[in-house]
Amino acid sequence: MFKKIILVFFVCLIIASSVLYYLSDIYEYIGLHKTINVLVVIEGSQETYPNTLKILLCQYIPKTKRIQFLFINENIAILKRKSKTRTLKELFYTEKENNRIDFIQKEIAKLFNNALNIDYYIYLNTDTLNSFLKLFNKTEVNKLFGDNFLKNILNNSNYLNNIVINIKVIKYVIVNFNRRMIIDIIKFLKNNNIVMSTNFKWIDCIPINHIIKNINIKDITFVDIPTVIRRNRIEIDDISFDRVIEILNNDFTEDNRYKINLKVLNASNKNRLAEKAVNMLRQNLFDVFYWGNESQKNDFTIILDRINNHEKSSQIVDILGCGEVLVVPNPKPFVDMTVLIGNDCNLYDKLDKIQKK
Repeated sequence: MFKKIILVFFVCLIIASSVLYYLSDIYEYIGLHKTINVLVVIEGSQETYPNTLKILLCQYIPKTKRIQFLFINENIAILKRKSKTRTLKELFYTEKENNRIDFIQKEIAKLFNNALNIDYYIYLNTDTLNSFLKLFNKTEVNKLFGDNFLKNILNNSNYLNNIVINIKVIKYVIVNFNRRMIIDIIKFLKNNNIVMSTNFKWIDCIPINHIIKNINIKDITFVDIPTVIRRNRIEIDDISFDRVIEILNNDFTEDNRYKINLKVLNASNKNRLAEKAVNMLRQNLFDVFYWGNESQKNDFTIILDRINNHEKSSQIVDILGCGEVLVVPNPKPFVDMTVLIGNDCNLYDKLDKIQKK
């Protein structure tokens, strides 16, 4: 009798797996080793954060089981013939509300010269994002990011600081995502009070949970679109942008050279941090050829990786005891990596001990 029950259980399991395979396209994508691209658009709610916009591309690579996040600057100028140059955000808000998600998908496709296929999208406002984050430990979220962290995410006064907060929130969600949350998320998606649209199916929560729980947080790559300022507007750096497309198409391999050169800048309100960091990095065989102070102050330490060397940038984080890595590809970089030391960095040396006495 027991053997029959086990047999029936396995048969039901096989049937359920087959049904799930056809209900969720994600299983088919994974089976074909097809890269899955998800466009996330966060619009500021009219009551609290009007006229704000954040655009993020999430990419899952089944073959390597890695996730890449690409930050798309909403203030990038969109150049069109015989029409006034406007930013991506300005164009977004000229569209009717029911057409905005279609518009942004088309614009992103044009931005990537149709070399990137968007499989899924998630479109929500800041109130919905805030409600979603309440599914996690609210006390812990506030402790890690502060009570006004959502405001900091949307704040454009310090672009890099803004990105670091985004990175920390993304990492937190991935680390703390668990199977029990699937029911809560399904209930959340059925809530009529939220402002959200997506082409994900509710059944997709199961493969998404499987993907997330098998992701090593160290295998996540964060990439920024290289930009330049021309005529007082932000434009894409076309030469470097080709490298971004290579990264997204998995054609840009990591630069694993033994020696790399660094630029170290103190972007904190603390004295001598650049000098202390240089000493520690040189002790670990890094070639630092320039260091000094940065006028734009950062709350968090960030390593700008120009050559996509995951091993070396992670090593810098371990040496400093803090920092997030952002890949900003450049085919001919002046420096391989730039280390911007923020207020979260604490380094001490002999001189500090003397001063304390």
